Amino acid sequence: MSKPPFYIASLSMMLFDFSASLDTGKCDGISVTDVKKHAAIGDLFQFLEEETDANFHSSFIESDPEFKSWYLDKLRGLCIEVDERRKYNIDNRGLCLLISHTAEIIQQGKDIRMKGSK
Repeated sequence: MSKPPFYIASLSMMLFDFSASLDTGKCDGISVTDVKKHAAIGDLFQFLEEETDANFHSSFIESDPEFKSWYLDKLRGLCIEVDERRKYNIDNRGLCLLISHTAEIIQQGKDIRMKGSK
């Protein structure tokens, strides 16, 4: 298990998974409201697994519960704090919101580090 700061590579893996899932077209039905709701109640990753027919590969997230908890807390906070329509120009697709929120986490740079940095 790891503790903050987490490697930026873990967040990059999330971006790769979200973008690959979005590319299939099978996730178009996941709305911004769905993402916000499931982030708030804490079952976002289970929801994504069910909705994407395992196209969302969160195995590395399951192997690091501290990262999973930290990441979900960050997402939950952004879902509350950020007006996604105004800031990101996102209205429809929940995976687009997750990509933007993950980029926001990277941009904020809190509790993350580059690989090999101390």
